[in-house]
Amino acid sequence: MFKMPRKIEYALMSLQMLNQASLKRLTAKDIAEKLGIPLQVTAKTMQQLMNLGFVKSQEGAKGGYSLDYLNTDISLYDFLNKMQETPSIVKCQHSKIEMLHNETYGEENCEYFENCKIKNSMNLIQKKIEKVFKETKLTEII
Repeated sequence: MFKMPRKIEYALMSLQMLNQASLKRLTAKDIAEKLGIPLQVTAKTMQQLMNLGFVKSQEGAKGGYSLDYLNTDISLYDFLNKMQETPSIVKCQHSKIEMLHNETYGEENCEYFENCKIKNSMNLIQKKIEKVFKETKLTEII
């Protein structure tokens, strides 16, 4: 069953905090303290979000992170793919992004694949879940 990885939860919580801060910049320390997330994890998350263009960073005494509103108007599905995560309900249903990152999928990822009687049904459910993720905008969450 798909469970949102912690790094995605932390990223979404951080983006939401930046969105609520509006024009004010927040440091990784500010975010970590307010969310109760370890500073090292928060700094790594913010760095990844900056590298992907979701946040901007400014150094200096009044520096910190701010939301890049131009890059947040995407689907939750696209956000997850950029963060190298995909919503998959069973091992054989991993999407193309994992294939691009040389991870196994399908037959190679499940010892029961050959004899599995539910893989077609799981594929239909997977497509429905992906549809919801594609229809949900990141801005609806943050």
